[in-house]
Amino acid sequence: MIGNQLFNKINQLTNTCVLLDSFSKKTSSEIVIFPHPLPFRKNRNTIVGPKFSPINISQLTKINKAIKKKNILISMGTYDKNNITLKVVEVLKKLYKDNKIMLKTIITLGNNSPSIKSIEEALINHKNNFSMLIGKKNISKYYNNSLFAIGAPGLAFNERMYLGLPSILIAQNSIHKNLIKEWVARDCAISCNNNKTSIENSILNIYENKSLRSKLIKNGKKIVDGKGAERIAKCLIKLIHK
Repeated sequence: MIGNQLFNKINQLTNTCVLLDSFSKKTSSEIVIFPHPLPFRKNRNTIVGPKFSPINISQLTKINKAIKKKNILISMGTYDKNNITLKVVEVLKKLYKDNKIMLKTIITLGNNSPSIKSIEEALINHKNNFSMLIGKKNISKYYNNSLFAIGAPGLAFNERMYLGLPSILIAQNSIHKNLIKEWVARDCAISCNNNKTSIENSILNIYENKSLRSKLIKNGKKIVDGKGAERIAKCLIKLIHK
């Protein structure tokens, strides 16, 4: 994810292992990288903030923004143990039935997700409107062909911000709730509660409101510009030289 030249320079300077930890604030690591917009006690050996988001831009291809967006993307993580995806699918089935949504929906899940079977059963008579991607590692082209996404506030969300795909965020745990509050406060996403009414209202809001989507795209791109890994590498080199 970092340029080879920077990576090699770090390797030459140290044999220290650096832990990139998603959320934990308790660590005995000498250097901490925390690429989230949550409060974190900073010191001279911390690299903190979403500008350090270490997304792999070599796997993400930007396309002409004028291309017509044909899809809605559901991306609740590879596992989705709470099966939030199924709840979103049920809401979308209702919206399709009521002719309120004219886009197709793409669902992404990992090979080992416990949600796969229940979602496949829910889609038996609805395959014209839905398609499933199981175990697909690079979904960049699906990001680019989607009008908006519904997902969790993980690294994939940062990838979507970089590519200009606005998102509805749904929390899967208490840490997600705090993280989503911060992203919403920065006008980088909208959120909804884990219930069908809230999900439906948020889908219709982002689907019908072009100015809202434009605002989310603009603010997301400001924060996640694809240079996070390079910034991390440069900071590490400075810290190692101390």
